[in-house]
Amino acid sequence: MANNGFERDSPMSRFLHFVAKIAPFNDSQLNPMLDGPCGLGEKMDKLKFMLDYNCNLLWSISEATRERFGFNIEDLSTLGLTEKTIQLNDFVKDVYAMYLNPIYQGLPSFWSVEMHLVFRKMLKSLYFKMIKELGAKFEIENFESEYIINSEKIDLEQKKLQSFIEDPIAYYNICGISHGENVDTEKFEVISEYNSWKRIETKLIEKMHLTTAST
Repeated sequence: MANNGFERDSPMSRFLHFVAKIAPFNDSQLNPMLDGPCGLGEKMDKLKFMLDYNCNLLWSISEATRERFGFNIEDLSTLGLTEKTIQLNDFVKDVYAMYLNPIYQGLPSFWSVEMHLVFRKMLKSLYFKMIKELGAKFEIENFESEYIINSEKIDLEQKKLQSFIEDPIAYYNICGISHGENVDTEKFEVISEYNSWKRIETKLIEKMHLTTAST
């Protein structure tokens, strides 16, 4: 006698009988990696890798990590990072603090294209070191991926810098930035600060090259 169009002892009938007996799958059973790095049902804590002035590069995303480490994670050793990686984090943090224009923070950064490229290489190295050391315990989202791979912002900043260096007074006026009355004095200050930075930058680039090569 037929049963729903299939013979009682046919292969299809036996298959349907088996399916009816098992419990429905949930998402984590279909993909155990959703619940943790080893599929053990433990969700990974989340961190983000992000630049900000005078801050370490690891930040809490999830409530669990905020409760344990705070928002910006000041003591990176509590995560299990090696001392060498923490030192690299500190160096990256110190270099990034020099991105701001020393005359006024709203003005274009004095960083050259080479400075950006070498810094990006060091930043990328730090990110992968943190992934290597913490990836089994934390999910680390890279908030700097766009800066690391995309040069459009760097190109735009270089155009703004060139415009500022060539005629700082015009740049001040266009951007609505107040400045002194003496045009010659303003130009002298800009050129003096820029040249001073270029001397610092040359040494920094050399140090960054050496640091990246040793990591």
